[in-house]
Amino acid sequence: HGQLSDMGGIYTLGVSPGTVIRNNVFHDVLSNPRVSGGWGIYFDEGSTDILAENNLVYNTLTGTLHQHYGRENRVQNNIFAYSHRGQLIRSRQEDHISFFFERNIVYFNNGLLLGSNWGNDNFKLDHNCYWDSSGERVDFAGQSFEEWQARGHDVHSIVADPGFADPEHGDFRLAADSPALQVGFKPFDTSTAGLYGDPAWVARPRAIAREPFSPPQPPEPVTVSDGFEATPPGTLAAGAATLGEEGDAQIRVTDAIAATGKHSLKITDAPGLQYSYNPHLVYGPHLRKGTVAGAFALRLEPGAIMYHEWRDSRNPYRVGPSIWFDGAGNLSASGKGLLQVPLGEWVRIEIECALGVEADGTYTLRVTLPGQEPRVFEGLACGNPQFSRLDWWGFVANGTESAIFYLDDVDIHTRTATE
Repeated sequence: HGQLSDMGGIYTLGVSPGTVIRNNVFHDVLSNPRVSGGWGIYFDEGSTDILAENNLVYNTLTGTLHQHYGRENRVQNNIFAYSHRGQLIRSRQEDHISFFFERNIVYFNNGLLLGSNWGNDNFKLDHNCYWDSSGERVDFAGQSFEEWQARGHDVHSIVADPGFADPEHGDFRLAADSPALQVGFKPFDTSTAGLYGDPAWVARPRAIAREPFSPPQPPEPVTVSDGFEATPPGTLAAGAATLGEEGDAQIRVTDAIAATGKHSLKITDAPGLQYSYNPHLVYGPHLRKGTVAGAFALRLEPGAIMYHEWRDSRNPYRVGPSIWFDGAGNLSASGKGLLQVPLGEWVRIEIECALGVEADGTYTLRVTLPGQEPRVFEGLACGNPQFSRLDWWGFVANGTESAIFYLDDVDIHTRTATE
């Protein structure tokens, strides 16, 4: 577990007419989380004319089904459940039909149904049953079910709880009145899966005992409220991921300066880094609904180039609010210049953006300069109009020369009705 990469419960390659993957149980495909891999059924390069049916696939890392590229594979009457990341992954968009996906059940708990590329419509999905047990609205590549159907996909499919006996403990037997039966799904007996052939071979004890199954935990919402006062100077910010430190490029708490209290966070950029977006700091709020308010105090020193951005966790990710500062303090958002902030002074940045069903692809920015009333910019366009969930809340040093900026009083939460 967690060691290999680019792997699947079953792996296929190339043009393979007549190949059938049937009556199997693939589970616990958990690859190295730092690299790509961990799929259940994996149609790799050029996989074509393959039939996968009556398979149970569950507890995978990055997808229960993944097609890298290929042509007209047929995936029907399977159960796909509990991938820790996206459930169904389509890596490459091609000029022909990638696959037919019909009469399947897809069951998950993390809001991530379709991963990677679903833009060109060269796939056929229909008569399926989808269900997110977390209670979230099922998202179809950034669209509602109705919008997805209007594109011609899953016209006869349903979003409904299929009624498994005990999915959290690996029992995927269906109730007699399961809604999945209405779309043509036919129950199959998973107890027949396993070794077959010579009786001595079938009777061999398993070399590795199966560990008890436990489904992936859905991401918990996180709020942030930190003035860095409880964090010792010279250490990393608590509750955030500090990434891309290299040489003089660092992100550390300091007691040299602060907007309030005695501490702030010092971000030091440096020349010669492998990537211009290093170093950077990221919080993972995992917020899904309501109007989210994010705020922080910012002090730019001369030459500091940085941006602050909101993203979801899809692949590729969708950008929400995104504001940029150049080395002279000029602030831009949605492709236009807004104002200039003074260098060497603290300014207050506040952003509000609706998520979930309330998301409309816009946000509000409020900037408070020293001694002035707030400047408010409403209706700014998100980087992607389909942005509707917040998983990545980051601050990026984006220069290529030595420069410094500071953060203080970072705060992000879902706004209440009384605010």
